[in-house]
Amino acid sequence: KEKSDRVDMLNCTMPERYQIEEKKLKESNSKEIHASYVSTAIGILISNSSILCYIFMIVAHIVNGSMISLVYPVSIFCYALFEEIRPTKEYWKFVLFYTMSILS
Repeated sequence: KEKSDRVDMLNCTMPERYQIEEKKLKESNSKEIHASYVSTAIGILISNSSILCYIFMIVAHIVNGSMISLVYPVSIFCYALFEEIRPTKEYWKFVLFYTMSILS
């Protein structure tokens, strides 16, 4: 196929050559662009995982409004958001332990 493309390139005019090259670039770049978008979206989700957890904790309290689920928003607004960068590993262990104790 590559040889036939070279022969076609030799037998065509200059504007046709540009069109052929442009078509090849678009085909190869579209796959790379889609892969780039997917990897960027995954990177954004991973880097903002704590925000996603906060959102789900608040939604859990909205859906199951009780004193037991009140611990989630209180822990978020009284501790987690005051941390400088991210909450510590102990905070996430506490949330995990609390969730597991509720579920069991």
